[in-house]
Amino acid sequence: MKGIARYRLANWRTATKLAVGFGLVLLLTLVVALQGGLALKDVEHRFGSLRDMATATAFNAAKAYVSNPAADSGLATTGDGAPASAVSVLAVLNPVLIGERIARNAASLHDATRRAIGAQLVTLEGYDAAVAPLFELPPHDPDWPARFAAVEPLWRAAAAEAAGFLGMIGDQPPADEDERAMVELLREIAAKFPAALDEITAGLG
Repeated sequence: MKGIARYRLANWRTATKLAVGFGLVLLLTLVVALQGGLALKDVEHRFGSLRDMATATAFNAAKAYVSNPAADSGLATTGDGAPASAVSVLAVLNPVLIGERIARNAASLHDATRRAIGAQLVTLEGYDAAVAPLFELPPHDPDWPARFAAVEPLWRAAAAEAAGFLGMIGDQPPADEDERAMVELLREIAAKFPAALDEITAGLG
């Protein structure tokens, strides 16, 4: 059988041999190209799945981060549990959610400050005039950072006053429920205000 094949091959003309050889090479090239295309398509599909999964995970993480207020206060910030640098990453992922987070933090800061001023725990001259323009615009407005910069020093001053007040009180236990509520408000301002302000600053950046 092999002898017959050699005999027939030997009788082929050179042009025929070249044509058959070229055809075999072309066929092999097509097979390799087909296999490579299928493999590339599979890789692209897997990459797309991983990309979609990563995007969904990041979006859910950002959404959960925004909608997770602190359990022990009215402030939206999570304090030490969420570094301010994380906000700038989330801002890239979802600016709308970060804008909502910033607005909630600002509203919580204002609410705690008003309660502290009403209880005469802090004294902030010109606070109302400084804070009023802040809530006339949404955080994504180009003028919002400048208005925030005008009231930020007052919120930091409130935190400093609250910390000083707590230092004066020391470990002395509250005399009644009203005093206990005031001490808790002072602790909230002293501990949470700096974290919330840093979070807002990072989100705006």
